[in-house]
Amino acid sequence: MKKKRYKSIFGVLQFAFGIMNKSEKAYFFLLAFLYAFSGVLLLVPAQIIAILVSLIGGEPAQFFGINIPSQIDVVVLIILCALVVFSISAFSTSLHYFKNKFVLKLYMKVKGVGFSWATTPRKNLNIGMTVGDATYRINDSIADFDWVMNCLYDTILPNMFSSIVSAIYICLIEVYAIPILLVGLILTTFVFLIRQKIESPVTKQMEKCNSRVTNFLVNTLHNLTLINLFKSQKLESQNLDEKIDDYKKVSKKRFKIWQAYWIVMALIDVLATYSIILICSSKVASGIVSASSIVLIISYVEKVFSPIQNFGWFINSSTQLMTKIERLEELKPTKKTEMDTVHDTYEKPIEKITLKNVTVCNDDDTLIENINYSIEKGKLTVITGESGGGKTTSLRALTGIAERVSGDIIINDEYKVNSMYSFIDRMSIVMQSPYILNRNIKDNVYYPEVKPNTERGQIITNLKMDKIINRRFNEDCEEDLEQKLSGGEKKRICILRGLIQDKEVYIFDEPTNELDAENTNTVLKEINKLKKKAIVMVVTHDKRMIDKADQVVVINNAVRKEISE
Repeated sequence: MKKKRYKSIFGVLQFAFGIMNKSEKAYFFLLAFLYAFSGVLLLVPAQIIAILVSLIGGEPAQFFGINIPSQIDVVVLIILCALVVFSISAFSTSLHYFKNKFVLKLYMKVKGVGFSWATTPRKNLNIGMTVGDATYRINDSIADFDWVMNCLYDTILPNMFSSIVSAIYICLIEVYAIPILLVGLILTTFVFLIRQKIESPVTKQMEKCNSRVTNFLVNTLHNLTLINLFKSQKLESQNLDEKIDDYKKVSKKRFKIWQAYWIVMALIDVLATYSIILICSSKVASGIVSASSIVLIISYVEKVFSPIQNFGWFINSSTQLMTKIERLEELKPTKKTEMDTVHDTYEKPIEKITLKNVTVCNDDDTLIENINYSIEKGKLTVITGESGGGKTTSLRALTGIAERVSGDIIINDEYKVNSMYSFIDRMSIVMQSPYILNRNIKDNVYYPEVKPNTERGQIITNLKMDKIINRRFNEDCEEDLEQKLSGGEKKRICILRGLIQDKEVYIFDEPTNELDAENTNTVLKEINKLKKKAIVMVVTHDKRMIDKADQVVVINNAVRKEISE
């Protein structure tokens, strides 16, 4: 079946209408009507007259063979322009729905679906690291995606209104200038207040919609890591390459439409502004000098460049966003990574890991520089320091998420590796943000194929998770588990998942965030027990954890400041 292509505004609107419900359509038409009602008095007539008058040197122009404005009633001109105004305002309004609903509709398809990594089976995936990095990249692009969309909606029309009111003042008969300005001000205020009243609940719906979109994206990424996890025949397999390519195509196609729309609006605003300057200048040159003319010339000489600047700013923002979307290529399994090319050839137990002169950069910024420290079995090592100082970056460099510019990672003082990626199946990593798989709680805890035993049962009891672990929700609804659990419960599930793994290296990033005092003390005790059998590293600001540490590494301003025993 041939895919529909939306090459024009009508195709875009047709698609937008198709995915709106009744209340959304009602809101859409009401808002468009209000725009049109105020716009026909403020927007199109003023700009058309201003442009025509400026182009013909101040003489009356003809519109369909009729002189403007002397031989046509303003009401007729309003009616002729209403359709244009409606189309512009309707398109502006539909952009929000087009973006939110389309992305939501696209990712609704992944509900309850487990993904395989398409080409290369990755048995050594660690959900903490993989999901933490992938979720960050996806959410980063979605945040910019939404931000650029809102720039189109919230910037272009408000900026144009200021030009329009001034154009009306100059272009229409001066005796009516003050009444027209008052009517324009009243209508603009009325439309603004009505929009605020109407859009308040709708904005909340949109925020909820955005939240759902983000949840679907995050949950999708969780499912991407679940190959060989539940061994369930019910899970369908889909191609991650195609999903990422679809997302990129949709985004790029959307930007072509937005850029065309922005160019048209910017040109209209530029022409209207130039016409104001020309008309005011001609009045001054003819000796008809007025305070308003001089003020307008002074103010609009600078203002004439704003649409051009705004357009350049928009293009720059769009380019940055597309760069972030291109980063999603790094998540595709067809791109070879260290996990595919480097194999774990070091079979001795890991008892010590050393970072030696490690530097990580992002473009022109140095995230960490010449970091040196060791973590070893038998010691609880805490990494601390000011926010943004480089603590988590050093963790990402250690695990291989952040690519080092220079420096070495050495195992047991004898085996140098590019990163710990190739040893990921020997590590348990708990990232700062809780991540919940779309299954029941027991499956979340016993990831990936951990079997219950007495020791693990005791940890579950200590964390008071024995009752929670058997709770079940409606698995047909992908959002239920995420919504039903509190932040503290989700955090405890993730910590518990990390604690019951039988690994040689345990890494925790801010494990006590979102926990109450009692659960914090329990988690501290359980983490402290691990050092007897493995390497334990904790990134935290928690003074209680720092007090229990055998070694504290302080990292501030991207540089290691001190190590204390």
